[in-house]
Amino acid sequence: MDAYTNRVHKLNAALMWVFGLILAATAYINAGMTRALKTSVILFGTCIVVTGIVFLKSKHNLLKSIIIPLLPALGSLFYSISQGGVERMFVAYLLCACFAAVYFNSKVLVIYTSVITTAIVATYAIKPEALLGVNNSFGEFLPRMGMFLCGVVALYFLSRWGNEHLDNARNESEKALVLNKNLTNVMEQDQSIRDTADVIKIISELGQTLKEQM
Repeated sequence: MDAYTNRVHKLNAALMWVFGLILAATAYINAGMTRALKTSVILFGTCIVVTGIVFLKSKHNLLKSIIIPLLPALGSLFYSISQGGVERMFVAYLLCACFAAVYFNSKVLVIYTSVITTAIVATYAIKPEALLGVNNSFGEFLPRMGMFLCGVVALYFLSRWGNEHLDNARNESEKALVLNKNLTNVMEQDQSIRDTADVIKIISELGQTLKEQM
């Protein structure tokens, strides 16, 4: 399982770099070089930290699995606050939930969702325009938050059922290895019995030959 988790770490880091490039390009197209540079500092800074965590030797894979999708989500929230509210960042929060779901560990997704939901709600409660900009009414916040939570619920069951399938596949693989080992042992024992029978037959033939000569 650790081998799979490590592969997901690297996949998520690569996807975050791609996502960062897309957002930086979008900022440049919409607002020019100054905005693009500010965006790049936040996004690529987060990507560098995440990449460092990916290649950090640690036995705490669960903690890494939580931090890797959580950092870009918090970075996106911080970017939204710094720009006076960017409502499309809700797509980034859901995308990072996808990063968490790929681990097929429902605990990772639950912790991610709890932290980022708390951060989003707290930001909206303190300063709504920092989250949504000018269109910051509750009527604008509720459907976006609902979309995010519904998406997370779907990802939760995908992660949970996917983990169950992985466990079943691993159990079946272990059973197959045990059966193969048992079959090999039986074949070795059968060969040993045959060899013993051949030895007994040879000894019997030698004894019969000696009797005839006497």
